Amino acid sequence: MGDVTTLNAIAEEIKAHSDSCVPLSKQIVQLAEDFDLDGIQKLADALDAS
Repeated sequence: MGDVTTLNAIAEEIKAHSDSCVPLSKQIVQLAEDFDLDGIQKLADALDAS
């Protein structure tokens, strides 16, 4: 549960950064709520590669 809370907090920080970051923020929240750890890892890897 703590990881979900942390990811939601990170998503809020991202959303506050720019309106263009809202879709990314929503994606992180959805992955966290679904406990989709593989999806979170893939997203992190994709962001790291870009």
